[in-house]
Amino acid sequence: MQRDVPFALALFEGRAFVTLVAFTMRNLRPRIGGRFGRWIFWPVATHNFLNVRTYVRQEGQPGIHFLIEWMPNPFSLHLGRLLFSLPYRLAWLAYAHDYHTGMIRGEVCDWWNGAKLDYHAELSARTIFQPCRAGSLNESPMER
Repeated sequence: MQRDVPFALALFEGRAFVTLVAFTMRNLRPRIGGRFGRWIFWPVATHNFLNVRTYVRQEGQPGIHFLIEWMPNPFSLHLGRLLFSLPYRLAWLAYAHDYHTGMIRGEVCDWWNGAKLDYHAELSARTIFQPCRAGSLNESPMER
C-alpha cells in the first residue's frame, strides 16, 4: 500500500490499517457569515459520507490519508474537490444506525461504476461506549 500513499504509513505492531468511516455531516456552514453563510451553504450543509482511509505520519505527526470518499451530493462533490483536493466520488448512500436497538446497516453504491458496498453489524444490548484503552489497536485510528 505504501507505493500508493504519498506519506509514510503509520504502523501498529508492524501493520498498516485501512478503515471505513460512515458518518453524516450536519449543518456545515462557514465560521463567519451568520444567516447569509448558512443560506449559501444550505445545498451542501447536511449529507452522508463514507470514507476509506489509512493512517500516516508526516514529520513525526499522526494523520489520515483519504483513499476515497463517497457522498451523495453533487454540489459537495465539486465544492469539496475544489476546496480540499480530496478524492470525492458521487454515490447513493443510505444509513440505518440505531444504537438503541443495536442494529447498524448501510449501503453505498458508486454512481460512476456501480460498485456497491453493504455493511451491517449488531451490537449487544450490553454494549457500553467508552474511550479506547491507551495503546490499543482501537485507539490508534481513533486518536486521529
